[in-house]
Amino acid sequence: MRVLVGLGFIVVAAVSGCGGQIPPVTPEVVAIAQQRWPAATTDSLTRGRAILTTRCGQCHRPPGPADHSENEWNYYLPIMAPRAQLSATQRDELTIFLFAARVPLPAAQ
Repeated sequence: MRVLVGLGFIVVAAVSGCGGQIPPVTPEVVAIAQQRWPAATTDSLTRGRAILTTRCGQCHRPPGPADHSENEWNYYLPIMAPRAQLSATQRDELTIFLFAARVPLPAAQ
C-alpha cells in the first residue's frame, strides 16, 4: 500500500510540476495529426485541447504537450485518464492533441 501511495505522489508531483504552453489548434497541428490519424479533425483536436485545459486543470496545472515525450505521455495517460473520468473517446482525443501539438512547428516569418 505504501508503495502505491508513494508512486501516486510521484506521478502527481511530476505532472503537477509541469505547466508548459498549450498551443492552439492550428491548420498545421491538424495536418500533423492527420498524418498519423487521418480521421483527426479541427473539432476533435479542439475537444482534446479542451480536455487538457479543463479536465486536467481541475486537479493540477495542465502540462504543455511538449513537457513530456510520447513515451512519458503513454505512461501518464493510463494513470490520469481514469482519475479525470475520461471516456475512451475523450482519452483518444486528448492523446491525439498532445502528440500532434508537441511536434515543433515551423517558426513564423
